Amino acid sequence: MPPKAVNVQSKDPRDEKSVLPYAPIAIDDSTYAAFSVFSMILSVAGMMLQMKYLSWMGLYCSVIHLANRKPGSMQSTITMCLVLLVMTYANGARAAQQSA
Repeated sequence: MPPKAVNVQSKDPRDEKSVLPYAPIAIDDSTYAAFSVFSMILSVAGMMLQMKYLSWMGLYCSVIHLANRKPGSMQSTITMCLVLLVMTYANGARAAQQSA
């Protein structure tokens, strides 16, 4: 035979006075604008210096900017980063082809 359930009234142990409402952290828009500038600088530097990891970091910053942008703003940073990343790989392939 299964044990009988004990009917015990449980009280909430949390103190209602110490509960604070959630308040989101306000982040300035200039923080995300800096990611746009970093993405441009890193992508151009990656293409000029033939360092692929700089172009990838620029694309990463561009995606952060794209995720936090205001609706209606342009997507030119991600387009430029993708084009410069492709150009970085294309220039590396052309240099390898010429040396062979």
